[in-house]
Amino acid sequence: MTRQRVAVAVVVVCVGLIGVGAFRLLTAPSSEALGPAQRVVVVGIPGLSWDRVDSTTMPNLDQLAEQSALGSLTTRGASSFACPRDGWVTIGAGNRATYGDAQGDCSNQYKPTPAIRPESVLEINNEHNFGAEPGLLGREVECVDTFGTDARLAVIDAPEERAVPTNPTTPEGWSETWSGCPLALVAGPTIYVEDDPEDDLRAADELVGQVAAAVALEPNTLLLVIGSSDSPGHSPRMHVALAYDSRTDLSNGLLRSASTGRTPYVQLIDVAPTVLDALGQQQPAAMAGRPMVVGEQGVDPRTARSELRDAAAAAAAHRANTPGIVWIWVIVTSAYLVMALILTLLGRGRPVLRAGVVIAAIPGATVLANLVPWWKADHLGVTWGLTILGATLVMSLVALAGPWRRHRFGPAIAVAVISVLVLALDVVTGSHLQLNSLLGYNPIVAGRFTGFGNMPFAIYAVCGVITLAAVMHGQTTRTARWLAVLVGGTLIIIDGTPGFGADFGGVLALVPAIVLLTMIATDIQLSATRIVGALAAGVAAVTVIAIADYQRPTDDQTHLGRFVGQLLDGTAWEVVERKLDASLYLLLHSPVAIVAPFLAATLIGLFAPKTGPGRHLLATASPSEIGAGVGVATVALLGTLLNDSGIAVFVAAGCVTVPMLLAGTLPPVPTMAEVGKTEAREQV
Repeated sequence: MTRQRVAVAVVVVCVGLIGVGAFRLLTAPSSEALGPAQRVVVVGIPGLSWDRVDSTTMPNLDQLAEQSALGSLTTRGASSFACPRDGWVTIGAGNRATYGDAQGDCSNQYKPTPAIRPESVLEINNEHNFGAEPGLLGREVECVDTFGTDARLAVIDAPEERAVPTNPTTPEGWSETWSGCPLALVAGPTIYVEDDPEDDLRAADELVGQVAAAVALEPNTLLLVIGSSDSPGHSPRMHVALAYDSRTDLSNGLLRSASTGRTPYVQLIDVAPTVLDALGQQQPAAMAGRPMVVGEQGVDPRTARSELRDAAAAAAAHRANTPGIVWIWVIVTSAYLVMALILTLLGRGRPVLRAGVVIAAIPGATVLANLVPWWKADHLGVTWGLTILGATLVMSLVALAGPWRRHRFGPAIAVAVISVLVLALDVVTGSHLQLNSLLGYNPIVAGRFTGFGNMPFAIYAVCGVITLAAVMHGQTTRTARWLAVLVGGTLIIIDGTPGFGADFGGVLALVPAIVLLTMIATDIQLSATRIVGALAAGVAAVTVIAIADYQRPTDDQTHLGRFVGQLLDGTAWEVVERKLDASLYLLLHSPVAIVAPFLAATLIGLFAPKTGPGRHLLATASPSEIGAGVGVATVALLGTLLNDSGIAVFVAAGCVTVPMLLAGTLPPVPTMAEVGKTEAREQV
C-alpha cells in the first residue's frame, strides 16, 4: 500500500470514528425526570440486591418492580465498603460520607449501643476530603419524618425532624403519619447474606408492600426503594434502585444519573439530589450526586431485571477475580523484562525478544477480551484468563504474520494500531468493553462508569502516538502536518469530549505529546519556548472542553464541567487532594506498581551504556521514530503526574511500549529475496 493510500485510509477511519460517535450521541434516548412531587418517600434496605427479588421471596417488591423504573445502584461512600449506617449518612449528605470506622461485619456500628452519635459523625467526615456535609438533606427540606433510628442519620441537625417511634401497621396509618412533611425516610431491616436471610427478606418485603400501598393512595408522591448499603459480612456488590409514582407510568424504564452518565447505573449519593429535584428545590453545591432520571424507556420489566442481575454479576465477578489475574500479568511482564534485557545485552535470544510483541499486546487484549461474556461461565477466573490469552494470541498473530513483519517496528506498530482502534471504537460506541475489563473500571468501585479509565487511556494514548508517527513517516512535510492535525485532533476529540472519553487529565498529557511529535517529525527545532507552548496547548485544549461542558445544564455535565464549577465555588482543592491521596495509595499498595522498577531498569539497561541497543536505535532512528519516543515519554510522564492513578499510568504505558522497544532491537525479518541473495553470496 502506498503512503498516499495509507493517508487516505487514515482519513476515512478518523472521519468514521467521529461519525459513529456523533450518531450515537445524537440518537441517544432523551432522559425524563422523575418529579415533580409534593412528597418523596425513601425506603432504604441495607443489602438489598436484585438477585434477592423474586415472586416467591419478595412478592410485594416483585410486583412493585413491574410498575417502576429500575436501576443498579452502587452504595460507595467514603470507603470501599458501606455499612448500614454509612449508607444513611451518605444519603443525607448527597456525597461520599461515613458513619465512622467500620469493619466488614459492621458490628462496631451497633455495639455496645445502637444510639446514634451525631457529633462524631460530623467530626469524622470533616477529616475526609470529599466535602460531605452529613444531614444536609434534612436542612434543605421544610420538615422530615424518620422511621427507624438509622434513618435519623440522614437528617442530622435538621430544623424540623419528626422521629416516629413505631412503624404504622397499615397503608392508611403510614399515609396519615407522614402527611405533614414533604419527605419521609424509612429504614428497613438489614439483609445479612451469611445468615439465613429469609426472615429479613420477608420483613423487608412486608414493609415495602405497606409503604407502596400507602403511596398508591396518594395523588402526588414519589417512592424510592434502594439497597442503602452493602450486606454486613459480605463483599461489596450492586444493589436495588427503584422509582415508583402512582400518577406516572414509570414502568419499562431504566434509571441513570449524570453522576454515572450510563444507564442503568445510579449511586447512593444521587438519592438526596433526586429528592430535592422532585420537590422542586435547588441542589446545594456540597452534594456531589445528581438526580436520577429515566434514561431509557420501552424495556420489558422482566428483561430489565435480568439485565440488572447480569450487570451485577459481571461487576461482582470482575471485582473478585481482578487481583489474581493482575498478579499473573505483573509476574509475566516483570519476568519477561528481566529475561529480555539480559538477552538483549548479550545480543542473543531472538525468539524471546520477538515475544515482546506478544507482551505488548496484553494490555489492549484485556479490553478486547470483554467481547466474550466470561462472567457467565462456571469457572470465572480460568475463563477470564483464557479469554484474555486468546485475545492476546489473536492480536499477536496479526502483528507477527502480516507483511509488515519485515520492518523493524512493523509488528509493534500493528499492535499499536489494533489497540488504539479497539479503544477508540469502544469509547465512541459507549465504552461497553472497558466496563469490567481487567485494566478498566468497575461500577461497584464507582470511580468511573463511562469514557476512558486512566490505564486504558495510557494504552490508547501511547498507541495513538505510535500510530500517528507511523502514518507521518515518509510523508512530505505538508502532508505530515495535515495528518498530525487530523489524526491528532481525532485522538484528542475522542479522549476528551463528554460522551466519548471525557478524560480531563488525558487531554493535558495527550496534546503536548502530539505537538512535540509533530515538531520532531517535521524537523522543527525544539526549544524551551516551544516545549512550554506544547504544554500550554494541552491546558488550553482541556480548558475549552471543560468550559464548554460547564455551559451545559448541570445534570448533563461530566466531571470536566463540574470541576469548573468546583473551581468557581472554591471546592476544587478537595478534588485535587483526593486524587493525590489516590495516587499515593496506588504507589504503595497496588500490585501494578511492582512492574515500575522493572520498566525503569529495562530502559536504563537499553540506553545508559554507550554501546547499548537503545543507543543504536537512536542513532539509526528516523525523525518520526524519535518523535514517537518523545511523545510516548510525554504521555507517560504527564499522565503519571496529572492522573489520580499515578504510577498505574506509567506502568500501562510502559507495558505496551518497552516490550515493543525490546522487540525493535532485533534486525528486520529478511524477505525471501534477501535470503536468496545472502545464500548466493555465501556460495561464491
